[in-house]
Amino acid sequence: MGAASARPRVHNSARAQDLRGIDLSHFGQEYSIILKWGSNANRTPCMEAKMVTRAKVLIIDDDQDYRNSVRCLLESHGYEAIEADSGKDGLRKVAENKPEVILLDVMMECDSEGYSVTHAIKHQDAFADCRDIPIIMVSSIQESPDELFPMAPERELIRPDRYIAKPLDAPVLLEALEKALGPRRSHEVPSP
Repeated sequence: MGAASARPRVHNSARAQDLRGIDLSHFGQEYSIILKWGSNANRTPCMEAKMVTRAKVLIIDDDQDYRNSVRCLLESHGYEAIEADSGKDGLRKVAENKPEVILLDVMMECDSEGYSVTHAIKHQDAFADCRDIPIIMVSSIQESPDELFPMAPERELIRPDRYIAKPLDAPVLLEALEKALGPRRSHEVPSP
């Protein structure tokens, strides 16, 4: 997270002097400072901090330019982006980071690597605690696994939660991420 995004955002019409001395940077998260008017006669503001945990999205793709572009898009919309340049690296980062969503290419070191990664995450015991992580496959292959292998019973083993064809349409990707994540998770931090 860059220095600019680590600063608290101020909502309402508060003046900077109302927030003097408040330091939430040690929590390492993004905060929104919400000013609420107290019930006393002076109507003095009191502060409440709400911590919003950024959703982690793992981008698994061998194309560095593509990863950079998607990372910038995601970060500009409040997501935390983690990158992996191969299926093997991606599986390692899934286990280490437990992302909330995975964006996965199909063709990397081999033509079907993304399918192997999907199978590993959804069906191998080593990734049992990751099976519920939504996988959005984003590939230059225009057909989804269901369209490519309509009669193959094995397609169930490689089916992602969503399939998007490249070139990537940013609004379509962002909508798919929001659907995969469901309602945003946040929790309250005690007021200072």
